[in-house]
Amino acid sequence: MNSAEIERFVETEVRPKVRNDGGDITFEALDGNTVRLAARADCATCTATDVCLKWWVGCELQRLTGQPLRVVIEKRVPYFTRQPT
Repeated sequence: MNSAEIERFVETEVRPKVRNDGGDITFEALDGNTVRLAARADCATCTATDVCLKWWVGCELQRLTGQPLRVVIEKRVPYFTRQPT
């Protein structure tokens, strides 16, 4: 699978399900065997993100590709951040 196919899968299959729970993720990059994602909204501040998103997205991608891919939460972007005054 190439980067565009994985990005399309994340955008069309995975992201809508995550958004239904108040979170959000976006595809950042594919580096060899590593899929890099950004956790957004509630996922950005959730303590379970590293476990549940990495595990679940990894399982979905393995089902799609037939090979294990490493999933990394590369950055966290909450919807609301405090701006410096």
